Amino acid sequence: MLQTLRPVGNKIYNKPRPFRSEIFSPYFTQYYQSGTAALSAALIVAKKRAPKIEHPRILIPAYTCPDVISAALYANVEPVLIDLEPESPWMSLTNIKNELESDSTIIAVVAINFLGIPERINELSKLTKLKNIVLIEDSAQDFPSEINDFSSESDLIISSFGKGKPIGLLGGGVVLTKNTTFKNLLPTTPNRDALFIERLKYKIKVSLYNIIITPFFYFLLSHFPLIKLGRTIFKPLKELTACPQYILNLIEYNFLVYSRNKTVIMPYKDMLARLNSDKIIDLPTTCNVSMDKSLLRYPILVNDAKTYKELKISLEKAGLGVSIMYKNILPKISGITDSMYKKNASELKNANHFAAQLITLPTHQAVSNKTLKKITDIFNSVI
Repeated sequence: MLQTLRPVGNKIYNKPRPFRSEIFSPYFTQYYQSGTAALSAALIVAKKRAPKIEHPRILIPAYTCPDVISAALYANVEPVLIDLEPESPWMSLTNIKNELESDSTIIAVVAINFLGIPERINELSKLTKLKNIVLIEDSAQDFPSEINDFSSESDLIISSFGKGKPIGLLGGGVVLTKNTTFKNLLPTTPNRDALFIERLKYKIKVSLYNIIITPFFYFLLSHFPLIKLGRTIFKPLKELTACPQYILNLIEYNFLVYSRNKTVIMPYKDMLARLNSDKIIDLPTTCNVSMDKSLLRYPILVNDAKTYKELKISLEKAGLGVSIMYKNILPKISGITDSMYKKNASELKNANHFAAQLITLPTHQAVSNKTLKKITDIFNSVI
């Protein structure tokens, strides 16, 4: 069949509503043109809190989206890459402690909520408070269905409304905080009325996107040699601008739709439990993720190279929305150079293993019972 399931992304509902600034109350909010810009704005806040540090540094995981590097470079802070805990998406707490003890130029820790698996914000908060540095929770891949489900221990939380995000609107990002001082330190960007042609282009983009994510058209795109779907490359952030009003006006309705629709979680958990294979690490289970939580994708690690290859090829050939995310740790991503970060790639053993073993399964609205049966059959056959 000429069909390929997309790895991620839901339909965008083009139903504008008057934008209410209190939609994410009790948080103060500041909106930017992208999640990358929102993260950079949060890093600028951390810099303003430590004006005497000439060459500020931040701690980030070695396996994450290269946009984190883009945000850091725009804010003029140096990222320090932290290895992961073994077979986990979390940063090594031991490595973080060591860095905080040995380097007085660190101004912030960026904690990534990986595909909906929360970082250990409470533990990280204790470490950052001891050193009076900023804890930024990067929730670009994880938006709670209830706003109060955001961590209360983070100083700043950023999220994204970009393509393929939980509330994907093809653009826009937000910084949330409950701290008035932090809110006042956020860089401001002037709002302006979008030109008619800009609004028209956006409506066309939304319509095309909703068509492209259907299985038939996604199949066509994925087999078009000049289009590299899902390719991970470094793209520099060039400016901070305001989120366009036409995107702001879509947030509330799409948030309501997102809040009401549960992602596919339990069928994968049950399938993996039945397999009970020592070759598969079920990350949501090992990380104690509540099954009531939404996941952007369902991540597993396959710790046997032969099984990993067979499983990946079989799922991809069947067009079932499998993805291996970024494929590499940050130092190995196209466009990232040694001058952009601190840490030797050879020291990032756990992150390298994580990148080489990761497979993610789709959890979005279009995952049907038929799709789940095909995925289950392939797992049973390979494992």
